[in-house]
Amino acid sequence: MTRRATTNEGRKLTVSFQLIAALKHRGCVKVEDPRVSKYEVFSHPDYDGRFYYIGRYGALRSGPTVRGSIGLSDGFKTTIINAWRASQKLPLIKIDSFESRSLSFVIHKDILTNTP
Repeated sequence: MTRRATTNEGRKLTVSFQLIAALKHRGCVKVEDPRVSKYEVFSHPDYDGRFYYIGRYGALRSGPTVRGSIGLSDGFKTTIINAWRASQKLPLIKIDSFESRSLSFVIHKDILTNTP
């Protein structure tokens, strides 16, 4: 059995929404870059010149520019999302590549039991 996860306001917890919340939880701030329209751009104060790029469907890239960035693994996404979810007292999740491409995030019965 699966169910769609929602926030208290009733919004769906999409992968991109959770990634943005997780990056903000880690201290990243949104950067307004007029050259980048396909991704939301975040930077961390401790990593000068390094940016995170989040796509509409949960793609996560890191690098100095979009063109010079590399895609980050589902394992990394799971780790940072679960750190945020633990701080919000939400059940932990496991991302696989099929789910990370979907519009809405689905929580499965195989919820992770250990915190990252």
